[in-house]
Amino acid sequence: MSEDSLVNSSRSKFFCPGAPLIIWDLERKVFIQLGIALSALIGSFAVLLNILVILAIKKTRELKTKSIILITSLAVADLLVGAVSAPFNITLDALILRGTVSVDMICVMTKLTKLVSGTAYRASYYHVVLFSWERYVAIVKPMKYKAIVTEKRLTRLAIIAWMAALTTSVLLLALEATAVSKMVLRVIFAIVHFLAFTLMVYFYSMVYIGIRKWNRSQFSHVNALIKARMESKTALTVFLLTIAILIAIVPLGVAHVLAQRSLFFREISVLRWAETFLLLNSIVNPALYFL
Repeated sequence: MSEDSLVNSSRSKFFCPGAPLIIWDLERKVFIQLGIALSALIGSFAVLLNILVILAIKKTRELKTKSIILITSLAVADLLVGAVSAPFNITLDALILRGTVSVDMICVMTKLTKLVSGTAYRASYYHVVLFSWERYVAIVKPMKYKAIVTEKRLTRLAIIAWMAALTTSVLLLALEATAVSKMVLRVIFAIVHFLAFTLMVYFYSMVYIGIRKWNRSQFSHVNALIKARMESKTALTVFLLTIAILIAIVPLGVAHVLAQRSLFFREISVLRWAETFLLLNSIVNPALYFL
């Protein structure tokens, strides 16, 4: 790639070797400006809402349950989106608008943005898998919950989720830098997400069956009834978190298909817009925590 700055380049369009589905069109500045505004808005709300979540968890005694370890870790992932990923997006778009840096620098920034955003998103995705498991144990195996779901185990699982998210993101970027086929990358990505999705489906199916059994039972003790309702409400919140993350993936998948089949969609950076839409999940999650 040329080391000349964009402003000195005769080209109005360019793309990075690792991201050919996104074509930067310098004549469509309004799209880039809208991207900056949207990233700034999402990032600000993500930082504010997730800081409030973390402070609420710290100061409210009623919220200090075992599952709060996962909620805190997920809030950190969403905070990372607002505090790091969104500013990366803004910086990248601003550099393109100014045109004072080389295409190579833009491509490096694109990779860094993809690494941070991908890690934060995958951490969120892996955490909701852990949430579904935790709810499964609470609803289906309530007598064994304290023995199985310990603070130490949840902390370890949260760390593993972060390590898995970072490893997956780094691995995908490393494979992109080699001659590995894009189809291979898509297959790897699909397998990982399919396995995680399969686990969530299984756990939620068991949770649904367990809640149905609870509803049919006659509770002779008021505390048992209250606990059952609380566990069911928590399960519903976790389920909504999962749905929110899955919905955020849909535009990304559609954008991939459109960008592969049409030059027009590549030139208006439809894939980049889908990635920006994915950031909205960092705002939806904290809104669902305290339903």
